[in-house]
Amino acid sequence: MNALRSIAAISFASVLALSACSGKTPGNGGDGPDASTPGDPDGAPPPPPLDSDGDGLSDEEELADGSDPNDPDSDDDGLDDGREDDYGSDPNDSDSDDDGLTDGEEDQIGTNPIDEGCENQDAEASAGKLPADIIIAFDNSTSMGQEATAVEANINDDLVGVLEEDDIDFRIIALADFPPTNAENGIDPTDPNMCIGPPLATNDCANLGAQTKSNNNDRFIQYDQPIGSDDALRTILLELDDPAGDIAPAQYPGGWGQHLREDAIRIFIIITDDEASSSPNVQTFDTDFKAKVAAKFPGGTPELRYIMHSILGMAAKPDGTAWLPSEAVQTAQCTPGSEDEGRTYQQISINTGGLRFPLCNVNDASPDNDNFDEIFNAIADNVVNEVSLPCTFTPNAEQQNLDFEGTKLIYRPQGTGPLEAFDEVTPETCGDASNAFYKIEDGEVPVFELCPATCDRVSADPTGKINLIIDCDIQIG
Repeated sequence: MNALRSIAAISFASVLALSACSGKTPGNGGDGPDASTPGDPDGAPPPPPLDSDGDGLSDEEELADGSDPNDPDSDDDGLDDGREDDYGSDPNDSDSDDDGLTDGEEDQIGTNPIDEGCENQDAEASAGKLPADIIIAFDNSTSMGQEATAVEANINDDLVGVLEEDDIDFRIIALADFPPTNAENGIDPTDPNMCIGPPLATNDCANLGAQTKSNNNDRFIQYDQPIGSDDALRTILLELDDPAGDIAPAQYPGGWGQHLREDAIRIFIIITDDEASSSPNVQTFDTDFKAKVAAKFPGGTPELRYIMHSILGMAAKPDGTAWLPSEAVQTAQCTPGSEDEGRTYQQISINTGGLRFPLCNVNDASPDNDNFDEIFNAIADNVVNEVSLPCTFTPNAEQQNLDFEGTKLIYRPQGTGPLEAFDEVTPETCGDASNAFYKIEDGEVPVFELCPATCDRVSADPTGKINLIIDCDIQIG
């Protein structure tokens, strides 16, 4: 039966073709126009609608839409008006969803030009570099004497020197006990203290005399506050907005947070040989710190991103370099002189993209083996990278139903160059890839980290831009 129908269809089509040649159609009964095509003496179909610019939309449709019938791309966004019609995007708006990417760029990278996504972080360098507020929290318990000496000896040349060489707008806030240590302030007189000399501060640390507070300036503030062996995180939060300020006589009533700048990235350097107390835990610290920073700038939009580098009693990496955020929490201690490997601090460093270092090389009897110069150099280099363009992206934990599969990192060289969609890989397969990133899933939400060579590349681009685009996991029912 199907074969018969096919034959019949072919035969009927042949009849139509022959009739068209003779000017007749079946059932017409003679010459003359077909009743189905009035006004056409030859029975030919009407001409197609005029499409002057060849974009797939007729001139009549373009006039109705308000687009230019003589320009295939009315808004010059790289997407023809016909494709705009397919998407439902606005042919007269180069960025229909206002997400920072033109409609043509979204078509190029495979995103929807009328959907900005559940989250779209637009990261760019501000005049080349962001300001950096560097907060040093130093455990001044009895076992930390050699570390205090190492910080004093290396901070000016190996941290500040690198930052100055790269023209970084930095401010260092040191939470550390300034001399003298005395029982009147509830401090063990045998505990170490810290005095920073020129050029960062103007203290004559060898001859303080009656001086009991640091000579501070716009780039260096020592907040005179001792930190116990296990309470660096707690002290950071409590003293950030403490009405009483640092230890009496208070130099900064209201807390150290008054020295934070709204648009600066916060970079912590934690120096301790012990573990943090159980309160606050990793998540509580993150939540409370961001809330306190936001409260410092009511009505503003402060930078809430922070990085925590940690110098701890953890085991050294076999190759002698820093432990990276992609590497797991280390459960072994370094020796000699370590009280604990500091797993809480390690986890915050991992979550925030920080580096981790062992401190045992400065806690021994051989000063020539001290490596705080290398540590401060590595941290300074990291700061330079971070203030240029971010290498770590953390989605907003409060955003619901984020679908992290298919997350896109889009890079625009020099801020105006052609877009590049970076490839998602694993940390182990980064290699020398200059266009790749990977996902870290240890926290409540994953962190997206650029591969080392990619980070180096974008960090050297002072006007580049990066977009992190995450879709929603749409839930029905």
